[in-house]
Amino acid sequence: MTRAIVIVVVVALLAAGASIAYASTLGPVTAQHLTRYAAASTVPTSSCNAADDYDTWIDATNPTTKHGGTATLRVNAQRPSYALLFFTPCAPANAAIVGATLGLYLGTSPNKQRTHEVHDITSGWSNATTWSTQPSYSATVAASALTGADGSTTTWDLTADVQAIVDGGTNDGWEIQDNGSGNGNALYDSLEGATQLPNLSITYYP
Repeated sequence: MTRAIVIVVVVALLAAGASIAYASTLGPVTAQHLTRYAAASTVPTSSCNAADDYDTWIDATNPTTKHGGTATLRVNAQRPSYALLFFTPCAPANAAIVGATLGLYLGTSPNKQRTHEVHDITSGWSNATTWSTQPSYSATVAASALTGADGSTTTWDLTADVQAIVDGGTNDGWEIQDNGSGNGNALYDSLEGATQLPNLSITYYP
């Protein structure tokens, strides 16, 4: 019985010695080293901001008038007017999108709070597009937001859309509409605007 105990103790000591020897090759294991390792293993997010490539607005009242190059983008329900914007996302291909926010500066707000919807455009267009030559768009609402006061910024969460684009999906831009009724004229700053350019802000893992 005593002999068996001695053998077990020797084996245990040898195993412990091997473990200690192996750990010693790593250098001293301290709280500081553990902290450094944890920090190094964390992948930080990146972020970027981009103005749109081009934009315009289209007007049912003046179906052949071109509004590209004007300082504002009009959105109105009673006199149907839609804003069209095209962005090239600044995140790299196949990035994991944490958040993507479209922001437009509202220089002139409607006479009451309105809900403005973003729809995916599904065919090509340019800043020379008019109501008569307008592109097709998805009936599905990609995002919606309430308008604020003069000088505020309206924002929409387009995380899912941007993820689909960087994953290789089609990108034809977005159209902003007023989903209500009655008159509610909103004027957003365009790419040629004087105060704040349209902005797509993205946070992502590379």
